[in-house]
Amino acid sequence: MLPNEYKRNFELEEEYWWFAGSRKIFIRLMDKYFSADRGKKILDIGCGTGIMAGYLEKYGRFYGMDYSRLAVNFCKQRGIKNLVVSSGENCCFKNETFDYITALGVIEHIENDKRLLEEIQRMLKPGGLAILSTSAFDFLWSEHDAANRHFRRYTISKLKNLAASSRLSILYESYFNFFLFVPITVVILLKRLAGNKVTSGSDERLLPNVPYFINWMLKSLLILESWIIERFALFVGVSIVIVLKKC
Repeated sequence: MLPNEYKRNFELEEEYWWFAGSRKIFIRLMDKYFSADRGKKILDIGCGTGIMAGYLEKYGRFYGMDYSRLAVNFCKQRGIKNLVVSSGENCCFKNETFDYITALGVIEHIENDKRLLEEIQRMLKPGGLAILSTSAFDFLWSEHDAANRHFRRYTISKLKNLAASSRLSILYESYFNFFLFVPITVVILLKRLAGNKVTSGSDERLLPNVPYFINWMLKSLLILESWIIERFALFVGVSIVIVLKKC
């Protein structure tokens, strides 16, 4: 991401509907698949400005990793320790170091996405678990992806193939941001029909300011999805979340 986007994340992540709602989905899945044990170790790949650290610490000793030194500096402002600057394609940790790994909104930023999954497999202990989230469906490509410096969007089948080739099994898979899938798709396709082209020079993500009530309503939709996803996988959505296991 561009430097100004890390600053926006740092300022918005606590309450903005997309961050807060998605975080609830991830936490519900972590509570379902991870066990709280201070003797374990957990790595957050692409830790960004560190909003997840306080939630992940309950599952073990937290380590944060990001390729951006600026992101790591924002983490330090939150008082987070055990931070490293390293690439997801060439992680600096030893084999079989972690019980749990998260990579939330990371793989789409990695040019060699198979390499990221191989690194996750390498760093997990036998039986270790990972939770990964990413953007769904190439036809939803927009200026948001360009500003985020994404390489691609995914389908669950594409992630399944990547996981299998990296010797990871998928325990759970689901799309999410289901309720907004149709309106977001319509807006993107209408812009495309109107001749709006997405260029690599786009420099600002689609995080518009919204009134408090709208923010609350959108966040509530994702919180509702977190309850659904804990029980049933969704067949379509703007994003994807999967749970991986090293056998």
